[in-house]
Amino acid sequence: TVTAVLVENGQPVEFDQPMFVIGADDASLRWGAFNHKKLIQLNAVGIVVQAATPAAFKLLQQVASPLQSAPDTGAFLADTLIAKGAPVFPVLVHSNGRAYQILPQRTFAEAP
Repeated sequence: TVTAVLVENGQPVEFDQPMFVIGADDASLRWGAFNHKKLIQLNAVGIVVQAATPAAFKLLQQVASPLQSAPDTGAFLADTLIAKGAPVFPVLVHSNGRAYQILPQRTFAEAP
């Protein structure tokens, strides 16, 4: 279990809505399926940090449906999460800046 608080200038970072950071690996897909109802309740938005093919990205969209998901187009999100103490995905980041991960996870460095 990873629990971290994203902070900026000593204060928790707040977001407009919760987000989940996910990859196309088996652990991420299982995590998405396991947490699907909770993610819908939170109206979380998905950020895909690792999908090797368009088909893998489409599969993630299907797993996350009806939630919105988009690809992370740079290293900013991963670098920020690593720097703030949440170096793994999949992960849920609540609107209050708290990041949670309950199931087995991968580090960003392990992403293909």
